Amino acid sequence: MKKNLLKTQIHHALLAMIWFCVSWQPAYAQSGAPIYIAASQAEERTKNLSSTISQLLPDREVHLIDVSEGFIPPEPAVFIASGSKALVTLLENELTNPIIAVFVSRIAYEQIKIRFGNIPDSVRVIFSDPSPRQQLSLIYTIFGRRTHVGILLSDKTNFMRQELESIARQMDMPPPIIKNFEPDKSVYQNFFKLHKNFKTDIILALPDASIYNEETWRGIIRQKFRGRRLPVIGYSRQLVKIGVLATAFSEIKDIAKQTTELLDKIENNKHHQQTSYLKYTNVETNQRVANLFGFRLRSQKTILAIYKSILAGLNNENI
Repeated sequence: MKKNLLKTQIHHALLAMIWFCVSWQPAYAQSGAPIYIAASQAEERTKNLSSTISQLLPDREVHLIDVSEGFIPPEPAVFIASGSKALVTLLENELTNPIIAVFVSRIAYEQIKIRFGNIPDSVRVIFSDPSPRQQLSLIYTIFGRRTHVGILLSDKTNFMRQELESIARQMDMPPPIIKNFEPDKSVYQNFFKLHKNFKTDIILALPDASIYNEETWRGIIRQKFRGRRLPVIGYSRQLVKIGVLATAFSEIKDIAKQTTELLDKIENNKHHQQTSYLKYTNVETNQRVANLFGFRLRSQKTILAIYKSILAGLNNENI
């Protein structure tokens, strides 16, 4: 009888263990968990992102929270970190919840990696800046294959040197002229040196705050309209509005779409990368700036079609 009782107890214990293994899932795999969009301040772009994700996922709870005031993370839940500050706050809280970070530049992410060491596997990042492949494809679209591109790097962006050279080589473009930024000179003096000494045709600006900020952009635009003209491909629509020639960019609806697609991959254990660039991009150009250089741009619709065709070719070659 004791043997039968022991067998029964073991049988029940095994059933309980099997039930636990089947029914329990870690937070990152729980489909349908509430979504918390975390920001250090409620910027307009974050509000728009929250609204758009709510529309794309009508059956999910979507909440906008201010993480600068402290919070108790719910479990289970998915977090979308809006901006670098929000991502840093979530990392400081050592959450095990899945986190998707948006509005974080590649360069800012690399600095965050240095600060925290290894980024947890639960964190995914969609970079806010267009990829070097996208920006070089836009330059190719506007100016052609034989364009000599000048790029300034700082200590924060030197890690991108080989990537930029590799992409240009795979696109059969001349090697980009990549030089270290000289902080004792103005940004435009650095530009002019690239043009004079290395015959660059255009500058590709990367979102590096140690080189480009509100003050230095004012100086660049001022020199441009004084006749010292060197076209610049920027990294945001706002820069195009103030005097940069062109950029690739993503709208909020595109970022929201990419975020929800990534969330689906996380929750359904589909293959995905820890970091990715903007997937759905558009182009913005400034004909008024083009006029300063004495040429007329093709229509934005035509430029976009050619740009997407070039990108599609690169993707097919797995570049």
